[in-house]
Amino acid sequence: MRDMTFKEKLLTSQPPIEVARRRFKRYYVTSEIAPVTADIERAATEQFPKLAPDADGTPPAGFIVLHGGGDGAAYLNAYTWVWDNVPHMRGAAAAQPELDRRDDILLPDAPDLDGYLADSMPSGHTR
Repeated sequence: MRDMTFKEKLLTSQPPIEVARRRFKRYYVTSEIAPVTADIERAATEQFPKLAPDADGTPPAGFIVLHGGGDGAAYLNAYTWVWDNVPHMRGAAAAQPELDRRDDILLPDAPDLDGYLADSMPSGHTR
């Protein structure tokens, strides 16, 4: 059975980028076995314009989080400010089963929906 032990990841800040007349902060979430390669970065940059909502007068800015998956997958979360102060989010994924690639991360022997629903963040102040 595959080792599904949690492994710490590294968050790195990247230089801002301008895409589709919007300016984005950029963050990468990586690990030793899941780097963001030049190919992944290039593919993510091509996706940015497809993920941004229509302009609504809010300053054209946002932030992007690009995750490298340990199984060769990549995940892109693009947050764009809309309605003056609301973060709009769209995401994209590559190398996943929906894209004809087997997903064998986080697969238990049997799904535990009750356990998933019972495991929630505690109420309290955010930090």
